[in-house]
Formats: sequence, C-alpha cells, structure tokens
Amino acid sequence: MAFYYTKETKYLNSVVVITDYIFGNNATSYSFVTGFGDKTPINIHHRPSGSDKIKEPIPGYVVGGPNYARQDRKDRIPWGVVYPDTNPAKCYVDKLESYASNEICINWNAPLVFVLGFLEANKDYLSNLKKN
Repeated sequence: MAFYYTKETKYLNSVVVITDYIFGNNATSYSFVTGFGDKTPINIHHRPSGSDKIKEPIPGYVVGGPNYARQDRKDRIPWGVVYPDTNPAKCYVDKLESYASNEICINWNAPLVFVLGFLEANKDYLSNLKKN
C-alpha cells in the first residue's frame, strides 16, 4: 500500500523480494507454494490433501515455511518430526505431520493473492525496474 500511495520504488522492490522468497529464493530453496517451482511442498499438513491418495497437493496453497520454534518436533511430542536443520531460516520439513512448518492456512493464502494481484496491476512499473 505504501507504493500505491507514494510510488516510491523501494516499496515495490520490497514486494518483489518478499514474493521471490515465497517462491524459492530462500535458505531452503523451497517454493512455499504448492505446485509452483522446482522444489515445492508435496506432503502438506492438510487433511484433504493427505487423504485423497493423490501424491501432489492442490496447487496454489501457501505452507507456513521455516519455524524456528518447531513446536511439532520429535523431542516434544511422540509423533513429531525431525527437522533436518535447526538454523531458523532452514527449520522447514516437508512432512504431513509438520503442522509447525508445513500447514496451509487461509491467513497465508489470502495475502499471497493480494500481493500477486498487486504485482500484476503494477507490471508496467516492474518492467521499468528491470530495464533500469
């Protein structure tokens, strides 16, 4: 919204950087949106996806991503998960049981729709940024 009101490109650049992070430019190299990118979550914490006998989840869901607290880790709960890394930026595991890092929620998906709509509406500004 800051870019909308000020047209200062620093705000638009920030939206681009955050969107790049969501789609895989991050410490895990995962795109945190199902079905998009080379390395995308498959085993999301989502009951319909976990029980439909189809390997790939519905495309377009945002998972939580790295969660340094790892509330679902094996040493805290018997059915928990083992995280491959404890670095806060890498505390992500693509496991159905991982509600702390791999759950999907509408409060993560709605902002993605908003941001992607914003970027689409401002694609002329974006193409000018790439030229400069």
